[in-house]
Amino acid sequence: RVGGATEVEVKEKKDRVDDALNATRAAVEEGIV
Repeated sequence: RVGGATEVEVKEKKDRVDDALNATRAAVEEGIV
């Protein structure tokens, strides 16, 4: 669960987490990691 003081903060944090997960997944699929 990603928490934040405001709805915008929560959304920004969630987007950042999603980006990190997607980047990691893409790197694994491409054999970089």
